[in-house]
Amino acid sequence: MKLKALILMLCCLLPTLLCAQQEKKVKDIFDTYGKQDGVVMVQLASDILQPKTRISYYRSLVANKTNDKLKADVLLLLANKALAKHMVSEVKKNGEVVNAVCAIPLDGNKNDYEYILFDNRAKTTFVYMRGNFHPDKLNDELKKLKELFLYINN
Repeated sequence: MKLKALILMLCCLLPTLLCAQQEKKVKDIFDTYGKQDGVVMVQLASDILQPKTRISYYRSLVANKTNDKLKADVLLLLANKALAKHMVSEVKKNGEVVNAVCAIPLDGNKNDYEYILFDNRAKTTFVYMRGNFHPDKLNDELKKLKELFLYINN
């Protein structure tokens, strides 16, 4: 009986542990590459984001040219089986991922998601964000974010 209870408890905790492990991997990518030469890291606070968007957390890395190590680490993160089932879109060229979007539902509210965006064309771009919107609304929120960037820079 105790064994069954233990197994049930572990099964319930497994998604939480996987999410925590994934967050650690995302944090490690930002910690590793965020201060390297040729890489720009941006983190926006919720007080800047919330009046205009439904994004509650935003962090990005942009390498001014394709960065093979960053690309490899992000692709390793995206290859995780727990993440793979949440892939919204993936574009490959010559068998290699050049663009990917992943939306991971968070516990509790059905509209709370984590988003991982990756692009590796002229530059290597990695974005991690959280927000209270369904993946169908991701493009709308990214447009609002772009407008916010333009507003802040003017």
